[in-house]
Amino acid sequence: MSGEVLEYLGLNELNISSELKNAISREVIEAVTSGYSSKPDMETVLKRIKRNTQYIYELVVYKMLENLQAFDERILEYVVYRGGRSIIPSASKLYSLARKYGREDLILILQSTWNKHVSREFLDCPRCGFNSVSSDLSCSICGNIVSEQYVRTRLDFANKFKIYVESASVAELRNVLELGYVLVNSTGVYSPRSRSIVPGRVYYQIYLKPSDISLIVENINQREIKI
Repeated sequence: MSGEVLEYLGLNELNISSELKNAISREVIEAVTSGYSSKPDMETVLKRIKRNTQYIYELVVYKMLENLQAFDERILEYVVYRGGRSIIPSASKLYSLARKYGREDLILILQSTWNKHVSREFLDCPRCGFNSVSSDLSCSICGNIVSEQYVRTRLDFANKFKIYVESASVAELRNVLELGYVLVNSTGVYSPRSRSIVPGRVYYQIYLKPSDISLIVENINQREIKI
């Protein structure tokens, strides 16, 4: 069945080794026939591939990315168009290749796939356009480093910080002054020691400016209760 499966998946048109093609076809056939007690015919195999097209292509592309160190523009096109979520771990490499080949269409598809499967809490990178700015302010796609001011502006830090200062306890505000920084994301500003911080969510560290410190001190001084 291997030849027909390879033809159906369009792998015969790609410049990859026979060994890899055979390994891929074998894995695909095993995936779609695992529930059968006896060997199904070719028509049944192709029908099951068609019914599970996205899953099968993700399996194929995952196998390709796992085994290929370098590939040409045609392989790149195949991987990006069909890979779905399987391309996420290799998105940076694929982005670089798409830029090398001048394929803006592939970059747009990469962006769409990335933004669909990766948390929207990550900020958009001003250089490559992916929502891929991690907590350390570096872009995991193109390597660009954004400024803290960029984070402040994109997350409307000034307004969120004002709300935070007005709602936090005096003890917590004093603790933040000692630490010299806070955490911010799309939902608000948090003390680094806050119990409201949710593991797995994205937070950006913002160091306090003199104006931020003044706002905290002024708010503390206005409170009726001094701690």
